[in-house]
Amino acid sequence: MFRRLPVGSSMFSAIRFSCGKPEDEAEDEAEDEAEDKAKDKAKESVQVLMRKVRKRGVMRMRRFSRRSDCGGQATVEAAFALPVILLVVLLLVQPGILLYDRTVIQSAANEACRFLSTQGDDAQSRCEDFIRRRLGAIPQQDCFHVHSGGCSYRIQTSGNENSETVSVRISTEAKPLPLLGAGAELLGITNSRGNFEVSVEAQGTTQPSWVQTSGVGPAGSWAGAWQND
Repeated sequence: MFRRLPVGSSMFSAIRFSCGKPEDEAEDEAEDEAEDKAKDKAKESVQVLMRKVRKRGVMRMRRFSRRSDCGGQATVEAAFALPVILLVVLLLVQPGILLYDRTVIQSAANEACRFLSTQGDDAQSRCEDFIRRRLGAIPQQDCFHVHSGGCSYRIQTSGNENSETVSVRISTEAKPLPLLGAGAELLGITNSRGNFEVSVEAQGTTQPSWVQTSGVGPAGSWAGAWQND
């Protein structure tokens, strides 16, 4: 282990010369080992990170595929459900439109009867104008009231204050909503023109029952008789 000392060299320099080189080699080896361990650790960290990335990517792809499958299923279901829902809505709206028409026409007919019972010989024309003003509450749309090609209102009145009873008959037509016309025609609930018919008739008496049973005659024969006296 110890080498032969040159002439004139000291003991300290000889020991340092003989022992210094192995210590440097040990330090270098330790540094190399530390670097190798750091590299191995870094590689392991990279590998772990890559595994996590791959795992997350696979999970996302699975989620995406599941969502795509669910989205495609929802689209197919909507394609079958939307027409059915639309048909149900139309079946609910159509009776509401006809009921609204009938309510307005019935109210106009009742008021026209009261109007006739207070009018004289020229009551017919004025009563028809009165009825048409009341029917203005119905929108001029074919689904409510067929107005294209001429008004479809048909008004018939009879009687005045000199008669015992008065009557009013009002009818109109309404066009079926889309998709319902063919079904309504097959069921036979439309006319020859393919439209719904709404008809209302109202009747009323011109005088109270006690006047009719009193035998005094029509109101024109005794009303204002006191003026002649």
